[in-house]
Amino acid sequence: MKVEKNYKKVAILTTTFPRYIKDKTPAFIFELSKEIKKKEFNVLIIAPHDKGIKKKEFMDRIEVVRFSYFYPTKFQKLCYEGGIMRNIRKSFLAKIQVPFFLLSFFYFSYKFIKKRKIKIINSHWILPSGLIGGILRKILKIKHISTAHAIDVYTIEKIPFGKTLTKFIYENSDYMICVNEDLKKRILKLLNMEESKKIFIKPMGTNIKFIDKKINNKKEFNVLFIGRFVEKKGLEYLIKAISEVKKEYSEIKLLVAGAGPLEEKIKNMVKELNLEDTVKFLGWVEREKIQEVFELSDVLVVPSIVTEEGDTEGMPTVILEAMAAGVPVIATCVGGISYFVKNYENGILIEEKNPLQIKEKILELYKNKELREKIIKSAKEFAQDFTFDKIAEFYISLFVKSFSKKL
Repeated sequence: MKVEKNYKKVAILTTTFPRYIKDKTPAFIFELSKEIKKKEFNVLIIAPHDKGIKKKEFMDRIEVVRFSYFYPTKFQKLCYEGGIMRNIRKSFLAKIQVPFFLLSFFYFSYKFIKKRKIKIINSHWILPSGLIGGILRKILKIKHISTAHAIDVYTIEKIPFGKTLTKFIYENSDYMICVNEDLKKRILKLLNMEESKKIFIKPMGTNIKFIDKKINNKKEFNVLFIGRFVEKKGLEYLIKAISEVKKEYSEIKLLVAGAGPLEEKIKNMVKELNLEDTVKFLGWVEREKIQEVFELSDVLVVPSIVTEEGDTEGMPTVILEAMAAGVPVIATCVGGISYFVKNYENGILIEEKNPLQIKEKILELYKNKELREKIIKSAKEFAQDFTFDKIAEFYISLFVKSFSKKL
């Protein structure tokens, strides 16, 4: 899509972005940015700094600048390694860094956006990035598209003046994007609105290859988990389910791909349940090798939960990746998952925190080849609409559309 040259400068404000190539930090904004750049836009990423990483660099031709928010920088504790909200809960030092973080985020973004004469801001997570983007839109009279992912909305529902903040961000966004319908409903409730023509639903995408994966006719059957070892991913409930599965079907194995703060706890749990011969830890799988993991797998289980703090999934991109790769999905009905996974059509939905139900559905797919084939076919058709290049086209359409609106 062609637009005027002056409108092709985009600043993406985010608190989550890979610190280096092959980082374990989720990379979906990086993938989206690369696709936007391919479509003739100049993209500048503005993200928090972390100890030991560069403050300015190009990552796969994407320019990234990172702001420090506490000194010495080795004591920066607010971002990464579990996310802002988790770090605030776990660390007093992270708590006291919040005001410094907000001031640094604003100042650094203002300086770069004004200096580079950037015309469009796309903020990811309405808190804090959307708030910063809204202030900059008001001051600099530029365009702002905000994106809500999940924890940002759940947080703003609970904090003092949450409705006021939501209204400010909404009024100072040309458009808002929610990665699922549940988030849109929550934002509308905060705004005391029934509907809004400037709020859209669009999940993050996938760049996985679409493949014709053969149905496994062997006795061995591999269940897959991919994700960070954090509470909302619910991995402990899958492990409990596999413990029950093992009592009847020792040929069913669990492949665990990931890493994170709860790794020691998870591995101790596997030992306590005597599952060392059933659960195989693959470590953190690099993006270019994730296809190999899907090739080994017969079903993906996404056992996500809602934490006590209200944190849960927006729409895990691994679901779309598995659909594209021909791996049927079993997923809990939390967050935005049920808006994309249709029960017994393109996947199977289950209750959260229910190991026995996880076991039941794993065994159902294990025993029913026809059901697996039906789900795989439907899921592949569904996933075609959610590749990163198509998601990028949607974002660019809103960038262009925003210039027809008056501030």
